[in-house]
Amino acid sequence: TITPASATVCSGTPITFTATGATTYSWSGPGGTNAVATYTPNSSATFTVTGTNATCSGKKTVSVTVNTTPNISVSPTSQTVCAGSTVTYTAFGAAAYNWAGGATTNVVTYTPSATGTYTVTGTSNGCTSTVKTASVTVKNLPTVAITQFTAAVCDNAGLQNLNGTPSGGTFSGTGVSGTSFDPSIGVGSYQVYYNYTDINNCTGVDSTTITVQTCVGIVKNSNPDISFYPNPAGDEFFVMITKANGVSASGELIDVLGNLVQNKNAEVNGTSSLIRFDLQNLGDGVYFVRLKYNGKTQVVKLIHQ
Repeated sequence: TITPASATVCSGTPITFTATGATTYSWSGPGGTNAVATYTPNSSATFTVTGTNATCSGKKTVSVTVNTTPNISVSPTSQTVCAGSTVTYTAFGAAAYNWAGGATTNVVTYTPSATGTYTVTGTSNGCTSTVKTASVTVKNLPTVAITQFTAAVCDNAGLQNLNGTPSGGTFSGTGVSGTSFDPSIGVGSYQVYYNYTDINNCTGVDSTTITVQTCVGIVKNSNPDISFYPNPAGDEFFVMITKANGVSASGELIDVLGNLVQNKNAEVNGTSSLIRFDLQNLGDGVYFVRLKYNGKTQVVKLIHQ
């Protein structure tokens, strides 16, 4: 007798048979002359063993059904993308698939965080393929920044220059044309974007907000880069230095008796600086604003009403 009496295997998988009931054995093909024979069939086949006791002999045949092991492929085998982009791979050649990460469809999509590989196996008729690998190279996005802008401008201030790094990118947004922002579009807050695409065709983006204000009642002064507004004032009063370029500035709000009411440091936004005074809890009347900037002191009269 032969154990097992029949077998089903995947192509390329060895199968072992054991014969009993005789003294010597002779297997067909490369099975040899031992009681145990191992075959690695690539297609369905039958194997015969002849057993002998003294002068008597007999034959037994065993059949093997071979299911083809799928030979799968992946397309594309490699991709290069920018950080944050997705990659899609398609596997062919099997009835079912098992991708890294647990996906079981033939088409998968990943969002890779770094350069690496993805693996997949395919299964048909219970036979599993060897592992196939697909690779991805992830390129970092360029570091992009808007380096020069005026965060708060008067609606009559004229075109405002915009600069970004690396150079060679494009600005966009409401009120933007080329490398300039036009505050004449009206009072409000506007988002400005800077896009730069590097040699890897990867694009980085930076954005900022520019606020356009109506600067009525501006106090005239000898420095055209400094504006005091509005005057008379309601809830807020501003001192804006449009070309501060990082030079520190501070302002003091003083009542008519010479008492210090508020002391504020400038908020730096790009090349401009802005000092804000909150007047909501102050009584109506006359106040004075003392600006300290670039080694000089300037005082203006403020009407709060």
